[in-house]
Amino acid sequence: MSREIKKIILVLLIVCFILIGVLGLYFVIDERYNKDESSSDESTEKPPAKYPENQLIINEFEPNPKGPDSVNEYVELYNPTNQTLWVMDWAIQNNKGDRHSLSSTISPYRYVVWFISGPWLDNSAERLILLNENRVIIDSTPILTDISDNHYTWSRIPNAMDTDSDSDWAFVHGTRGRSNNESQGRLIINEIELNPTGSDSDNEWVELFNPTNNSINFTSWYLLNKDDNGLSLAGSIDPGGYEIILLSGEWLNNSKEKVILMNPSSFEVDSTLVKTDSYDDDNTWQRIPDGADTDSDSDWVFQSSTKGYSNYG
Repeated sequence: MSREIKKIILVLLIVCFILIGVLGLYFVIDERYNKDESSSDESTEKPPAKYPENQLIINEFEPNPKGPDSVNEYVELYNPTNQTLWVMDWAIQNNKGDRHSLSSTISPYRYVVWFISGPWLDNSAERLILLNENRVIIDSTPILTDISDNHYTWSRIPNAMDTDSDSDWAFVHGTRGRSNNESQGRLIINEIELNPTGSDSDNEWVELFNPTNNSINFTSWYLLNKDDNGLSLAGSIDPGGYEIILLSGEWLNNSKEKVILMNPSSFEVDSTLVKTDSYDDDNTWQRIPDGADTDSDSDWVFQSSTKGYSNYG
């Protein structure tokens, strides 16, 4: 082998050793860098909090709303925790196995209402299941029936009650987007005098009735008539009691009048049907029996006034 070839081989070996050394140093530095970077991430960032499995609940649902089911059905979820919950790629499943996708954030102690195009909920036998993004069951309802076609809904009473028992649920006046306990503090427009004997001015009145077992403070509530004129209210009503709201001027129309009771959050608590009184006498429109509320004409009877007392139904 010639001397030149030996020199070339020696040079190549030296170059190879240098390259191997450089590469080894690179990997050592890279490994140390990655370890340092990983350590830094762990100390400054935390992974997103996982959902506690039974925290988010189905709090209320409306299978058979007043009017067309196709646009008025809804499901309400409630977050009973002190953390904001992320609902991404979750689903509500009905009794037929159909699913409706859910994506939202729910702040602590807040409600989210989903209106569902339908009819999607079964009026005769409906059970809802709440599924997370992994399709794990988070909450469910029992099989419940609603054939009433009114403003009543299936609601957890007290609000957010969850013992996995049918007794958690009550069929009460809907409280969409609010605490279901409000249905326990509900007042009824029980009787209205549209056209009293003689002058209507300062002689018209509305009677409220408390059908619950608790006193109800209605301060800051208000009445609306068909012209959207508001009347502020103040006071309280004992359990089973009546309160007469005397109206100034001619606040009620004798023809096609409707009275609505609103709470301080501007949610409708109760309303009458559209009523007419053209007789200028002592007869009034009144619920028979007291507190009857099926949102139908059969709730109301035109008869002699029982102002401040039971309607004798």
